[in-house]
Amino acid sequence: NCGSGGRGDVLPLLLPREHYFAFVERNRAGLRDPSVLIAEPNDVMQSSYVVLDEAARFLDSSSGGKVPTESILDVGVERAAAQLLRGAGGGHDKAAYYARGGDFYLGADSKDDGSKAPPDVEEVEIKFAVPAHLRAACCALGSPAETLFTDTYFDCLDAFTLTTRDMWLRQRDATIELKMPSSARRGVDAAHEAESGGELRVDLYTEATSWPSIAASLKGVGVSLPPSFPVAASPSGAVAPWLALSGLLPFATIRTSRSRFALTVRGHRVHVDLDAVCFEGGREAVRGQAAKYAVGEVELLEAAGGKGARAALAEVLNELRILTPAQGAPHVRGKVLEFLHRFDRVHWRALGASGLLTAKLGPGADID
Repeated sequence: NCGSGGRGDVLPLLLPREHYFAFVERNRAGLRDPSVLIAEPNDVMQSSYVVLDEAARFLDSSSGGKVPTESILDVGVERAAAQLLRGAGGGHDKAAYYARGGDFYLGADSKDDGSKAPPDVEEVEIKFAVPAHLRAACCALGSPAETLFTDTYFDCLDAFTLTTRDMWLRQRDATIELKMPSSARRGVDAAHEAESGGELRVDLYTEATSWPSIAASLKGVGVSLPPSFPVAASPSGAVAPWLALSGLLPFATIRTSRSRFALTVRGHRVHVDLDAVCFEGGREAVRGQAAKYAVGEVELLEAAGGKGARAALAEVLNELRILTPAQGAPHVRGKVLEFLHRFDRVHWRALGASGLLTAKLGPGADID
């Protein structure tokens, strides 16, 4: 506990951040699967958990200490939760919860175990080359959640059915996900795009993690699903053999070490991700320093003042001093496009012929 509401002052006992993260890295280095070790320093944990005490009261730790609400046994969950969220420090920081990898969800589709399947998520994001000052600037505004994950990407490798449509099917550790263009978001922001001359190139995606939603999207672009394909429930066991039944084969494996900052910048809630990438496998051999890459991304969670997504992101980039190609910064390829540019020229040229590279990177980008 710390602050006036705490039972005891633990501040003299807190480790310096650099000592804590050095300890984490020493222990992560010896693990077969480093992703199982998640770094959660005190400031990340403080408001990102919802905690009940033995009397079934929510405990508000957002201002230091643990301030109890009324018991949910007496007033119900909704009233007690409302008391928590009226706390002096906000009670619970949802952005910090997701930033540290929180994955509880409430949705309409049921999974096999009776829990709820996650709804499709709308994403508004922009990628950039990471300037030298940015990590320090973000650390001044908040602490990062550190994660390590591995993605394997799939497509029909004879026609590149998905990727030429800007659809990205991946297995992230044990989860299957599909990112695809978000037509609804494009419609909302079309006017601002025309007004700005398209200088700020923003990715607008829907991310599906519900297996029925993914299967329906695959079927919608002509990927044939054999009779044994599990369209109504998640496939059991390894995912790759099920995808192979529809001709979906792996073309890239990418490991990412991510520092995620959950920030509020000029009123806009954003995630700022700084990714250190290692390309591990594909149809061509991947070795040595050429297999490393660094890229940054800002994802808009909530725009302030009724502003459009591009206007909000432009303000965030300006505040963090992140330059865009219109301001002289290089065009930046996302990690999958960078992988294909380096290691799979056949696939890369197919994306160029489809018009996708020009649409994503801009007419001045290197797409040869």
